[in-house]
Amino acid sequence: MCAALPVSADWKRDYDRGRKALEAKQWAEAEASFRSALREDGVPNDKKRFEGMRFDVYIPHYYAGLAAYRQGDCDRAMEYWGHEATKTVLGKLPKLQAELNSGLGDCQTRLAAAAKPEESPTATVAANVPPPSTPVPTESAPAGTAVAPEIKPTAAPTTVASLPPKPEPAKPAVQAPPTPNAAPAAVAPPPQLVSTLDAYIAGRYNDVVRVDPASIGDTRARAHVLMLRAASRFTLAQLAGDEAALEDARRDVRAARAAQGALAPDQVLFSPKFRDFYQRTR
Repeated sequence: MCAALPVSADWKRDYDRGRKALEAKQWAEAEASFRSALREDGVPNDKKRFEGMRFDVYIPHYYAGLAAYRQGDCDRAMEYWGHEATKTVLGKLPKLQAELNSGLGDCQTRLAAAAKPEESPTATVAANVPPPSTPVPTESAPAGTAVAPEIKPTAAPTTVASLPPKPEPAKPAVQAPPTPNAAPAAVAPPPQLVSTLDAYIAGRYNDVVRVDPASIGDTRARAHVLMLRAASRFTLAQLAGDEAALEDARRDVRAARAAQGALAPDQVLFSPKFRDFYQRTR
């Protein structure tokens, strides 16, 4: 009970702060607050007890998606809105369900338009058709007049279309000398790290716990996955009061440090409680 009380205080504070930011149209701040709330408590409820006799709708995934949608990021909005438990709660709230349907329809239209390839106009080439030849009338000569033999005009030589010039052999491309101190090309993160981060942001902590960091070859990516798994185990341990899960979280923190000593939890992505837990774990 004592371990669970600070967690409750955090999600209530962050949830209320997020709704105030939405009213003020501070979309980025609202999304960060709702994301922090769902990390502390990711279970939606149409009638959740906040304090005393105060009950209210608790749907941080929906509101985080709304904030992302207002920022023009449909990919992130649909990731939040895809939370299954939130869909069930919204089914009991017709007004919010209608707003969700409107946002989903708009995002699907935008994403489909962005994915449609642009059609290039086809150039139409008209053929040059020579004009028909005009017949020349002949006059009849009077009787007794010698008639010169008819001389047929020589046909004009047929115009032959000029052939295109013979292409010159391509010259080998000259490679430019490497620029000194050039910045290294950005490397895309491994797909397993991306999917683990998406599951963590969506509040699917059990999915994160099931990830096997040992299967990731890149050391830095493995360290980040270990930290995400430690944060998920820490949150589940706080909610359930499970000391064994808390010890598993400590092991993941130590493994993350061993893989990358300078790694530290991000202030926006991770809660203050987990950041303090991470720093104290040795």
